[in-house]
Amino acid sequence: MHDAYELSQLLKLTVQIESIAAYDENLLIGTRQGHLLMYSVSCRYGEHKHDVQLLRYNKTFSKKPIQQLAVIPDYHLLVSLTGSTNTTGGQGADNVICVHDISVINFPTITVVQRTRGATLFTLDTRRQTSLTGETSVTVRMCVAVKRRLQLYYWKNNKFLELGEDLTVPDIPRALAWCNEVLCVGFKGDYILLKLEDRSQKDLFPTGKHLEPSVTKLSDNTFALGKDTQSIFMDSEGNLALKYAVKWTDVPTVIAYDEPYLLALLSEGVEVRTIEPNLFIQSVVVPRPRMVFRAKRGLVYLASTAQVWCLQSLPLSRQIHVLLDQKQFQLALKLTVSDHRNLSCLEAHDESDEEKDKNVFQIQTLFAFDLFYNKQFHESMREFIKLGTDPYDVIRLFPDLIPQESRSSQDQERLPKLQDRELENGLLALIEFLTEVS
Repeated sequence: MHDAYELSQLLKLTVQIESIAAYDENLLIGTRQGHLLMYSVSCRYGEHKHDVQLLRYNKTFSKKPIQQLAVIPDYHLLVSLTGSTNTTGGQGADNVICVHDISVINFPTITVVQRTRGATLFTLDTRRQTSLTGETSVTVRMCVAVKRRLQLYYWKNNKFLELGEDLTVPDIPRALAWCNEVLCVGFKGDYILLKLEDRSQKDLFPTGKHLEPSVTKLSDNTFALGKDTQSIFMDSEGNLALKYAVKWTDVPTVIAYDEPYLLALLSEGVEVRTIEPNLFIQSVVVPRPRMVFRAKRGLVYLASTAQVWCLQSLPLSRQIHVLLDQKQFQLALKLTVSDHRNLSCLEAHDESDEEKDKNVFQIQTLFAFDLFYNKQFHESMREFIKLGTDPYDVIRLFPDLIPQESRSSQDQERLPKLQDRELENGLLALIEFLTEVS
């Protein structure tokens, strides 16, 4: 529909890439040979050749493949899972979680979580809370999959301490995400939801013909789960968050969320879609992508076994103009209210807060009227309520309700011709609007 991202190649390596992670302006690459590479990446929109510099290269980081990496920037920590990718408990029995100091050049090990030997997967949950005095506290929890058990930990005094008893699950987890007090677990064939408060399990649904699961955290209470060529949206109670699914042109191997865009790795590249509204946005050709990592708003890294690319958001102002021309007001509105300061592509933001609010108001007004013209009356009235629109301006959308001399011929030409059931639905929505604002 429109170009939301620009693809740039960053690296072509002679070692085999096994995992990637990123924080601030830094990119970390773990290899099958056990090497750990750290690059600084300066991405600026419009510059196809980005400034990429190798900062560190530790060839003795591990004797085994670096399966998974995660960074906790608040504590300058790197969490790694190294070992065989075998998930049956054979060679993978030595797999273990280690924590490293990322601020020191050779990433020295701070602690080894010995109980995690045999691990195949982990996920982190990081919470930041600001006190009344303005101080920020950071809590880090970790869930580790070891065979058919989930081990829970929390970070304190430079080590991970056990957080309650292990959780037993019906199979070896292959996908994992943590939202508040809920864990979403994907197995080869189905999904379950685990509530930590009462340790209850809820079966969700099968993965479909394509057995590999895909779990993507969208918010503190929403997941996207893969089922063949679809992404289904569930809340933390195990209920459908949306009545519809996002459908892809092929079965995604991995999905990342860069609000408001979902990015799916397919066999031939990356497909970009939105959830609300449910739209196809863009297809980007990338040769055999295997890994995706959202570094920050508007910056996503992709990797194959030997190459690394970055997908960088195009300037929001350009995207918004295109969307307004296409009358995609809902998506334009979402981009307008996005926090520009969090984008990786450097844009000039000379607008005052007052001007930004004015732009949001104008686009939201266009959205409300467009909903009405498309006979989505109740949705339209909800937007008018949010806007605080003058009731008389809304009543004018129904010419028969106002005096002849107050009618505008130009407005009447644009308004949909409402009869019978459509007119009834429109008037019912108007009554709800007037009741709400009275």
